Amino acid sequence: MPLLDQIRAAKLTELAHTRFDSNLTEAELRVLLVSASSDELPDPDENARRPEIRSDFLRWLASDPEAAPHIDPNGLRVFSATIPGEIDLARCRISRTLEFRRCTFQGEINLQLAETRGIGILESSIEKGIRADGLIVHGPLFLGEIQSEGEIRLPGAVIAGDLACTRASLKAQRDALSADRARIGGSVFLNDGFESEGAIRLGGAEIAGDLVCYGAKLKAGGIALFADSAKVGGSVFLKQGFESEGEIRLSGAEINGNLECDGAKFKANRDALSTDSVKIGGGIFMRPESGRPFESRGTIRLLNAEIKGNIECDGARFKAKDVALFADGVKTGGNLFLRAGFESVGVARLLNAVIAGDLDCAGAKLKARGNSLVGDGIKIAGAAFLCDGFEAEGPVRILDAIVGGDLTIIYAKVAAVNCQNTVVNGDLFWQAIENPADVTLDLSRAKVKNFCDDRESWPAKGKLLLAGFVYGEVTLYRRPKHARAGKPRLTEDLDLRAEDRVEWLMRQPVPNLTKAQPWMLLSKHLEGKGDHRGAKHVVFEYSRQLAYAKREWWRLRRLAIAFAWLEEAPLRIGYSIAFTVLTGWLIFGIAGCNRLLAPTDPAADKAFRANADLPAGYPELNTLAYTFENAVPLVKLGQDEKWAPDRTWFPKESPAGYWLLVCTRWALILSGWFQGAVLGAALLGRFKE
Repeated sequence: MPLLDQIRAAKLTELAHTRFDSNLTEAELRVLLVSASSDELPDPDENARRPEIRSDFLRWLASDPEAAPHIDPNGLRVFSATIPGEIDLARCRISRTLEFRRCTFQGEINLQLAETRGIGILESSIEKGIRADGLIVHGPLFLGEIQSEGEIRLPGAVIAGDLACTRASLKAQRDALSADRARIGGSVFLNDGFESEGAIRLGGAEIAGDLVCYGAKLKAGGIALFADSAKVGGSVFLKQGFESEGEIRLSGAEINGNLECDGAKFKANRDALSTDSVKIGGGIFMRPESGRPFESRGTIRLLNAEIKGNIECDGARFKAKDVALFADGVKTGGNLFLRAGFESVGVARLLNAVIAGDLDCAGAKLKARGNSLVGDGIKIAGAAFLCDGFEAEGPVRILDAIVGGDLTIIYAKVAAVNCQNTVVNGDLFWQAIENPADVTLDLSRAKVKNFCDDRESWPAKGKLLLAGFVYGEVTLYRRPKHARAGKPRLTEDLDLRAEDRVEWLMRQPVPNLTKAQPWMLLSKHLEGKGDHRGAKHVVFEYSRQLAYAKREWWRLRRLAIAFAWLEEAPLRIGYSIAFTVLTGWLIFGIAGCNRLLAPTDPAADKAFRANADLPAGYPELNTLAYTFENAVPLVKLGQDEKWAPDRTWFPKESPAGYWLLVCTRWALILSGWFQGAVLGAALLGRFKE
């Protein structure tokens, strides 16, 4: 032992005899010796005997200003000892560090309002806890590998260095560690096998470094870690085998770095992680780690949280049955990833969330039977991906949302997708849906740049809602065979055909088929593409639906449909004209052969009845010309005025034949005016649109 150390030890012994007690035990004399020594001491034997040292002796040695100069800068060191009573250092100013190694504290350690350079209690047993409210430590506070049966109280404490509880085991009836409003200049370590039964409280604490909980196991009936309004200058690590059977609360906290929960297990039955209104300068990570997925039995709450980085939950398992992810009003400066096998038993809520990047749910499995994903009012600056094996057993609801990029629903299995009033500034992909017959797709009042789908993915009849749906383009593709996450591999796009899109519109519920907007939008779109025939065909189909919807006599409905058919293509009136002429020719041809048509001129009529030649210049009967002249107005062939049905040739008791000819003539004239008007309008291109 160096001479200086010997002198200091002798002086400490003298002071102890004169100022404290002339009868010092061997263990107390050893404390004086090692505290005066500048040597690095070996770790005490784990099985070494632990003799008693009086707590009053330790209080004198730690607080006596005359003893302090004779204690080496290594500090007051107590190894392998038992302290039977309370160590009362309340309000003491301790100029040297305190180091206790492999000791047993049978009483409470009282450090209230005390001030010291540093404290190290290592591999020791504390039976009644530590009371250190308002403690000031100008260095670190080490509580490594301790076993405490009472509460460790540090509210309002000021610690210039780290607060380290590495491999500690804390047990208390209520709070295991209380450090509310504490100010810690370094990091807080609750790691490497740290265990607690009771709450860890850091409410309102200020931590300049990280909050490290690697491998920690927290058990509490209610809240396991309470850090509401805490300020963390670095990151919060709840990973590397971290487990919690109580709630983790970080509501209102400010974290400059990340919140990392990779591979953690949250076993709380209600709220597992509460970060309402938290502000995080980095991201939130709940990913697999070393083959262990992140698991949570309770709700993950991110209500009104502000995160500058990503929220990554790839491969996570959220097992809460009610609300699995509660992120209403969350704001993230990066992406939100719920992909790569992400599973959720309860609903994922993103009401009014703001995402500066993408919402990527590729490969996610949402098992809630109610609403699986609720994103009403969400604003996504990037794209949204529900693809590559995405499954939702309940409806996906994205009402009044804004998506800055594409909304991709491809290779997905969903119960329903509700996008009412949603604006997609990019394309909406609806392709390779695995269960189209079971899906309800609601695009009511939605607006997209381009709607891209394939025929095989169309919902069954009655399950497609399109009232108010607006698109700039609509493109039909062949069913894709492959897809990559976030980048659907498009196949060949097919020509835009009115018949295809009419069939698509017919998948709407029957009451919606009479709503004009979807039909008129498609007609206008086809017209803009130069497909005038297709545009008119859509209008005809809409008119036909209107006719079917009216509760009228079926013949009136048929008439309305016929008018719509002519409205689609007015030149079709030619078919009607031809049919009318042929029918009239047949009737008048038979009448002419039977001499039932007679000249209207008396002289010609007399000659006709006498089977004599007609007067010179009188036209012979031509039943085809006669029919055509009656069927087509404004056409004069010299037959209609010269020949007419003759009643005298019919028996008086049976005038039906005569009236058949008269009625046929009237019908030809009336239909002729109608058909002529339609034909004229068609030729002039002025048929009413």
